[in-house]
Amino acid sequence: MKRRMIMLVVFAGIIMPAGEGWAKNVAVVLSKTTRLYQEALQGLQATDSFQLEKFNLQGSPAQGRKIMHYLRSHKEDFNLVVVIGSGAVKAAQIHSPGIPLLFTMVLKQPTFSGKVPGVIMQIQLDDQFLRIKKLLPSAVKIGVIYNPAHTKKTINQAERSAKKNGLTLVPVMVANSEGISAALEKLSRKKIDVLWSVLDRTVIHPVVIEKIIRYTLEKKMPYIALTEYQVKAGALAAFSVDCRDIGLQTAKIAEAMLVTSKKPAGRVESPRKIITYINPKTRKHLGIQDISRIDNIRFQE
Repeated sequence: MKRRMIMLVVFAGIIMPAGEGWAKNVAVVLSKTTRLYQEALQGLQATDSFQLEKFNLQGSPAQGRKIMHYLRSHKEDFNLVVVIGSGAVKAAQIHSPGIPLLFTMVLKQPTFSGKVPGVIMQIQLDDQFLRIKKLLPSAVKIGVIYNPAHTKKTINQAERSAKKNGLTLVPVMVANSEGISAALEKLSRKKIDVLWSVLDRTVIHPVVIEKIIRYTLEKKMPYIALTEYQVKAGALAAFSVDCRDIGLQTAKIAEAMLVTSKKPAGRVESPRKIITYINPKTRKHLGIQDISRIDNIRFQE
């Protein structure tokens, strides 16, 4: 069978050579061009076990349909499709490329017609509480504000995880963002040791986060936020993922699917490497001295 010479693939302004002579060809489909997705792609590219051909939706569902159609019509040229981010995952869900799939860089496990392996970005609750204990060894009562319409299941899981790790979760419900001030006052009266965040649509609005940061700084209440940007705005800390390492982790799964005899049937992994972002000014304001037990620290100010 004649080998392919050089093929140019053009999608959303990206031109990539397919290359010749590689035993395994992997199509990697990005949802769009962002720093986080690019970091994951760098990790995925750090292997010589297979050749990558890159496609980019650029945030366009129509482009996603075209790319998946192209992959399906050229499925003899690819051994695996890696979809990066929710847009690419959705395109693969709706328009199956007919090639084995591997997903990465999404918050929770997506649903496909069959078992599909991948890496989610969600940090396990046990990991979060263990890091809170390392950062704040004397903390016992962990406050959290949530809307049961959005995150009741998460809070139930968090209560069990906190108890397992020797902590007590103190949840306060709100029905809308107008209830945030009263919820903060209620947690203050309960004398919580730290305020912790969950990904709740009612609570993550920028205006709400700004109010929480102002309140916690005034009360000298440690606040564990969700993102490095919230830490920069004044929260004490946030736990985040290392996207390049997620790319490396995804590459390992791809190798297991393509190169070795191990075939992970729908195995979904959590991030291996967690970064703790800390605001040094807030740390000083709160009088927190020893943080030597925390690994992978990045200071944000």
